[in-house]
Amino acid sequence: MPSALITGSSARALEVAAALQTANWQPHLCPDTVEALDDVRASTLPGSFDCYIQLPSARRAHTTALTEASTTVADGALARYASVAVVMPLLSKAATVVLVMGDRADASLPHDLAGAVNDLTRVLARALRNDYRATDLRVTLVGDDQSPAEIASAARVRGSRTPPMDSYVDLEPALGAADWRCELLSLVEPT
Repeated sequence: MPSALITGSSARALEVAAALQTANWQPHLCPDTVEALDDVRASTLPGSFDCYIQLPSARRAHTTALTEASTTVADGALARYASVAVVMPLLSKAATVVLVMGDRADASLPHDLAGAVNDLTRVLARALRNDYRATDLRVTLVGDDQSPAEIASAARVRGSRTPPMDSYVDLEPALGAADWRCELLSLVEPT
Protein backbone atom coordinates (compact mmCIF):
# COMPACT_ATOMS: atom_id res chain seq x y z
CA MET A 1 0.00 0.00 0.00
CA PRO A 2 1.49 3.36 -1.02
CA SER A 3 2.07 5.86 1.77
CA ALA A 4 2.08 9.64 1.97
CA LEU A 5 3.35 12.13 4.51
CA ILE A 6 1.15 15.21 4.91
CA THR A 7 2.15 18.41 6.71
CA GLY A 8 0.45 21.77 7.04
CA SER A 9 -2.94 22.95 8.20
CA SER A 10 -4.37 20.11 10.30
CA ALA A 11 -8.00 20.64 9.20
CA ARG A 12 -7.09 20.46 5.51
CA ALA A 13 -4.60 17.63 6.11
CA LEU A 14 -7.40 15.48 7.53
CA GLU A 15 -9.51 16.12 4.41
CA VAL A 16 -6.62 15.25 2.06
CA ALA A 17 -5.83 12.14 4.13
CA ALA A 18 -9.45 10.98 3.80
CA ALA A 19 -9.27 11.50 0.01
CA LEU A 20 -6.06 9.42 -0.15
CA GLN A 21 -7.59 6.63 1.93
CA THR A 22 -10.43 6.24 -0.57
CA ALA A 23 -7.73 5.31 -3.12
CA ASN A 24 -6.09 2.80 -0.75
CA TRP A 25 -3.20 5.02 0.25
CA GLN A 26 -1.89 5.12 3.80
CA PRO A 27 -1.60 8.77 4.88
CA HIS A 28 0.64 9.83 7.77
CA LEU A 29 -0.23 13.20 9.27
CA CYS A 30 2.50 15.25 10.88
CA PRO A 31 1.98 18.42 12.90
CA ASP A 32 3.56 21.35 11.15
CA THR A 33 6.55 21.81 13.44
CA VAL A 34 10.27 21.15 13.04
CA GLU A 35 10.24 18.98 16.18
CA ALA A 36 7.43 16.78 14.83
CA LEU A 37 9.26 16.33 11.51
CA ASP A 38 12.45 15.46 13.37
CA ASP A 39 10.49 12.76 15.25
CA VAL A 40 9.17 11.40 11.94
CA ARG A 41 12.69 11.38 10.49
CA ALA A 42 14.07 9.55 13.55
CA SER A 43 11.35 6.88 13.41
CA THR A 44 11.13 6.35 9.64
CA LEU A 45 13.44 4.46 7.32
CA PRO A 46 14.79 6.32 4.28
CA GLY A 47 12.66 5.76 1.18
CA SER A 48 9.53 4.88 3.18
CA PHE A 49 7.11 7.40 1.69
CA ASP A 50 5.78 7.45 -1.87
CA CYS A 51 4.52 11.00 -1.57
CA TYR A 52 4.94 14.18 0.43
CA ILE A 53 2.06 16.65 0.45
CA GLN A 54 2.95 20.03 1.89
CA LEU A 55 -0.11 22.12 2.66
CA PRO A 56 0.11 25.76 3.73
CA SER A 57 0.33 26.25 7.49
CA ALA A 58 -2.62 27.56 9.43
CA ARG A 59 -2.44 31.34 9.70
CA ARG A 60 -2.59 33.20 12.97
CA ALA A 61 -3.72 36.81 13.49
CA HIS A 62 -1.03 39.39 14.30
CA THR A 63 -1.18 42.80 15.90
CA THR A 64 1.06 44.74 13.51
CA ALA A 65 1.80 44.64 9.81
CA LEU A 66 5.49 44.05 10.54
CA THR A 67 4.86 40.96 12.68
CA GLU A 68 2.33 39.74 10.10
CA ALA A 69 4.85 40.12 7.27
CA SER A 70 7.78 38.56 9.13
CA THR A 71 5.72 35.64 10.41
CA THR A 72 4.12 35.04 7.02
CA VAL A 73 7.48 34.89 5.27
CA ALA A 74 9.19 32.86 8.02
CA ASP A 75 6.36 30.41 8.77
CA GLY A 76 4.51 30.54 5.48
CA ALA A 77 7.47 30.30 3.12
CA LEU A 78 10.91 29.69 4.58
CA ALA A 79 9.74 26.98 6.98
CA ARG A 80 8.57 25.06 3.91
CA TYR A 81 12.19 24.81 2.75
CA ALA A 82 13.32 23.41 6.10
CA SER A 83 10.49 20.87 6.07
CA VAL A 84 11.34 19.68 2.58
CA ALA A 85 15.01 19.26 3.55
CA VAL A 86 13.97 16.98 6.43
CA VAL A 87 11.49 14.97 4.37
CA MET A 88 13.46 14.36 1.15
CA PRO A 89 15.56 11.44 2.50
CA LEU A 90 12.34 9.74 3.62
CA LEU A 91 10.92 9.64 0.09
CA SER A 92 11.27 6.80 -2.37
CA LYS A 93 13.24 7.41 -5.56
CA ALA A 94 10.04 7.71 -7.62
CA ALA A 95 8.09 9.77 -5.08
CA THR A 96 5.80 12.69 -5.75
CA VAL A 97 6.09 15.99 -3.90
CA VAL A 98 2.93 18.11 -3.94
CA LEU A 99 3.35 21.72 -2.86
CA VAL A 100 0.03 23.45 -2.26
CA MET A 101 0.22 27.20 -2.75
CA GLY A 102 -0.72 29.69 -0.02
CA ASP A 103 -4.19 31.06 0.52
CA ARG A 104 -4.75 33.97 -1.85
CA ALA A 105 -8.48 33.84 -1.10
CA ASP A 106 -7.91 34.95 2.50
CA ALA A 107 -9.02 38.59 2.42
CA SER A 108 -7.31 39.29 5.77
CA LEU A 109 -3.87 38.52 4.31
CA PRO A 110 -2.41 41.35 2.23
CA HIS A 111 -2.30 40.30 -1.43
CA ASP A 112 1.39 41.12 -1.79
CA LEU A 113 2.29 38.83 1.14
CA ALA A 114 0.30 35.94 -0.32
CA GLY A 115 2.03 36.54 -3.65
CA ALA A 116 5.47 36.60 -2.01
CA VAL A 117 4.84 33.30 -0.23
CA ASN A 118 3.62 31.72 -3.46
CA ASP A 119 6.65 33.05 -5.34
CA LEU A 120 8.95 31.45 -2.76
CA THR A 121 6.98 28.20 -3.07
CA ARG A 122 7.54 28.29 -6.85
CA VAL A 123 11.27 28.79 -6.23
CA LEU A 124 11.20 25.75 -3.93
CA ALA A 125 9.51 23.65 -6.63
CA ARG A 126 12.10 24.71 -9.21
CA ALA A 127 14.96 23.92 -6.84
CA LEU A 128 13.58 20.43 -6.19
CA ARG A 129 13.10 19.80 -9.91
CA ASN A 130 16.68 20.90 -10.59
CA ASP A 131 18.24 18.95 -7.70
CA TYR A 132 16.38 15.74 -8.54
CA ARG A 133 16.39 16.02 -12.33
CA ALA A 134 18.25 12.70 -12.73
CA THR A 135 15.73 10.80 -10.59
CA ASP A 136 12.08 9.86 -11.01
CA LEU A 137 10.95 12.38 -8.39
CA ARG A 138 7.88 14.35 -9.46
CA VAL A 139 7.24 17.84 -8.12
CA THR A 140 3.79 19.33 -8.56
CA LEU A 141 2.47 22.75 -7.59
CA VAL A 142 -1.25 23.01 -7.00
CA GLY A 143 -3.35 26.02 -6.21
CA ASP A 144 -5.00 26.71 -2.91
CA ASP A 145 -8.38 26.43 -4.61
CA GLN A 146 -7.94 22.70 -5.30
CA SER A 147 -10.22 20.33 -3.41
CA PRO A 148 -8.78 17.62 -1.15
CA ALA A 149 -9.69 15.06 -3.83
CA GLU A 150 -7.78 17.04 -6.48
CA ILE A 151 -4.74 17.33 -4.21
CA ALA A 152 -4.89 13.58 -3.55
CA SER A 153 -5.18 12.94 -7.28
CA ALA A 154 -2.03 14.99 -7.94
CA ALA A 155 -0.25 12.97 -5.26
CA ARG A 156 -1.18 9.64 -6.83
CA VAL A 157 0.22 10.45 -10.29
CA ARG A 158 2.84 7.90 -11.23
CA GLY A 159 4.73 6.87 -14.32
CA SER A 160 5.88 9.33 -16.94
CA ARG A 161 8.05 12.19 -15.75
CA THR A 162 6.25 14.59 -18.05
CA PRO A 163 5.38 17.48 -15.76
CA PRO A 164 1.69 17.95 -15.01
CA MET A 165 -0.03 21.00 -16.48
CA ASP A 166 0.11 22.80 -13.13
CA SER A 167 3.91 22.96 -13.33
CA TYR A 168 3.64 25.24 -16.35
CA VAL A 169 2.40 28.00 -14.07
CA ASP A 170 6.09 28.44 -13.22
CA LEU A 171 6.66 29.82 -16.73
CA GLU A 172 4.38 32.83 -16.24
CA PRO A 173 3.76 33.25 -12.51
CA ALA A 174 1.92 36.55 -12.97
CA LEU A 175 -0.78 34.91 -15.08
CA GLY A 176 -3.87 33.47 -13.47
CA ALA A 177 -4.57 29.76 -13.92
CA ALA A 178 -7.08 30.28 -16.75
CA ASP A 179 -4.73 32.69 -18.52
CA TRP A 180 -1.71 30.40 -18.45
CA ARG A 181 -3.80 27.44 -19.64
CA CYS A 182 -5.00 29.54 -22.60
CA GLU A 183 -1.43 30.68 -23.22
CA LEU A 184 -0.17 27.10 -23.16
CA LEU A 185 -2.96 25.76 -25.36
CA SER A 186 -2.31 28.50 -27.91
CA LEU A 187 1.22 27.12 -28.28
CA VAL A 188 -0.06 23.71 -29.42
CA GLU A 189 -2.77 24.91 -31.81
CA PRO A 190 -1.91 24.96 -35.50
CA THR A 191 -1.70 28.48 -36.89
